[in-house]
Amino acid sequence: MQPGTIVNGRYEIIKCLGTGSMGMVYVCRHLELAGHIVAMKVLFNEVVRDEVVRTRFINEIIASYGVNHVNVVRAYEYFQDGDIVAFTMEYVDGGDLADKLALREPIPIDQTIEWLGQMCRGVQAIHDAGIVHRDLKPENILLTQDGHVKITDFGIARTGTGPKLTEYGGVVGTIDYVSPEYLERGQVDARLDIYALGVLGYEMITGVIPFQGNSVVETMTLRLKTIPEPPSSLREDCSEELSRIIMQALRKDPSDRYQTAIEMCQDLEYLGYTEQTFRGHDQNFDTGGVGVRINTGGDRSLLFSDDVDDESDSRMREEQNEDDFYQEIVNDPRYKKLTKTKIKPPKLKIDLIESNRGGVNVSKLFSSLVIYLIILLVGYSIGMYVFTSFIKPLLPAA
Repeated sequence: MQPGTIVNGRYEIIKCLGTGSMGMVYVCRHLELAGHIVAMKVLFNEVVRDEVVRTRFINEIIASYGVNHVNVVRAYEYFQDGDIVAFTMEYVDGGDLADKLALREPIPIDQTIEWLGQMCRGVQAIHDAGIVHRDLKPENILLTQDGHVKITDFGIARTGTGPKLTEYGGVVGTIDYVSPEYLERGQVDARLDIYALGVLGYEMITGVIPFQGNSVVETMTLRLKTIPEPPSSLREDCSEELSRIIMQALRKDPSDRYQTAIEMCQDLEYLGYTEQTFRGHDQNFDTGGVGVRINTGGDRSLLFSDDVDDESDSRMREEQNEDDFYQEIVNDPRYKKLTKTKIKPPKLKIDLIESNRGGVNVSKLFSSLVIYLIILLVGYSIGMYVFTSFIKPLLPAA
């Protein structure tokens, strides 16, 4: 349809945004709402007569109406105007994740963590509505100008109460983002979307798909039989903690993955908070000549180092600085909130500070001594029993 065309008496076409497998998406001006800009998805005329595709399109609309979340594109109105079958939805003005990936420029790690966390929150809202999206991919992750994520395209979503649609053309979903259990058994539940989140995170970090063969069959085989390289091995500034989050989402057995999207989101929020806190500390904290360096992308076994010759004096100041900084972190209400999650978060830098703090842990030392004494007493008792019962009778009388 050409710019200026009026659809359903109130939507003026501005331009065509793109073409999908089932229809075209246009930017429109709502003439009755002071020129409010909306997106309009129009089903191709040649597939309107296909009952399966039409039902899938209606299913997208029904699914979209059931979700109201800042990270999910909001559906507005379904209508039929003559031969046109369409519905309007929220217009997102920043392109999509596929556009960002096509630039072949590394997405900053902070941005990746933030976007992936927003995707998780949107997916959780979709799941809370009883829906499995089933087609999470970069083209369906829209971006606003101010950096917010919006999930779109419920065309092949399945609802818990809605009809089970016949799969159109075999595998439903994009092969690069489909989970192993779906490929093997056709199993569909919320963890399928969590797997797709793992693939999206992997691609944002590394620029490549974790399983990509020269053919569909090879791609499917790699997904079922191999384990991808961790993202941290392909990108220097990707932390081991972020890599573990992604790899957990990519576990082949769905029971080994995050069981809900919000669990993955909580780990990402925890990681993002500690990454930012430590980076700010690294840049702004004046240690009085003592180097307290935290490398967010390097070797986490060496968090602290001394840059002065007087080891005794520098160590005292360093330990005091560590203690002060550690207390500042753990007393922060945001940290307390994040650490009250039901799941155990990955071992992040906040835990590494604990393990690298100077001084003796009196409680652990006392416990070790008690265990050691108990072992000695048990060994002594056994030795005396053996000597008295078996060895002493064999000795000649004095």
